Amino acid sequence: REMSMTMVSDTDIKNVFDVLIDHAVHMTTAERGRVVLSSQEGFQVIAEISREGAATPAEDEVLDEPQLKQVAATGEAVFSEDHKKLTVPIASGEGSTAVAVLTQPTGQFTNQDLFAVDALSGSSAVPIANALRYQRTRLEATTDALTGLANAREFRHRLEAAFPRPDRRDKPLSLLLIDFDHFKTVNDQLGHQHG
Repeated sequence: REMSMTMVSDTDIKNVFDVLIDHAVHMTTAERGRVVLSSQEGFQVIAEISREGAATPAEDEVLDEPQLKQVAATGEAVFSEDHKKLTVPIASGEGSTAVAVLTQPTGQFTNQDLFAVDALSGSSAVPIANALRYQRTRLEATTDALTGLANAREFRHRLEAAFPRPDRRDKPLSLLLIDFDHFKTVNDQLGHQHG
């Protein structure tokens, strides 16, 4: 309940996953935890946390890609053979799956730990869906659908943000405007997609 209350007002996907993995680590016997996004492009660590006093920081841990692929494909949680790692699917959509990876080198995970993480992921489903939807909408509003590059609105936003920065005097700022002569003929002959 506490986690849901914290998450419901946040639309930043990183903040939502930070809250989720923090609660997952502290509600289980885990020393470390990560949220990994699994997609066709590969794996990306979205959030990570180590319990105070953990022997190794979460970011130093190697990802078990076969286990991540299995959990993302089946949608079912998996214990490692020695029960020192627990991998649980959190949310799926838009061709990717968010997976929680919990590790405890000194003990073993139990079904009780799995139940706690399942309960967390169930109660966070709506905030995660909202944050994913917000992120997708924001990305669509700031990028060109054809090229995937920042659009004119995002360019103006970044340019306006660059001038008032406190380190503006210390770091150079350059703006290049490039005009290709007769580029219209490329688009006319080969199509806009090619151009």
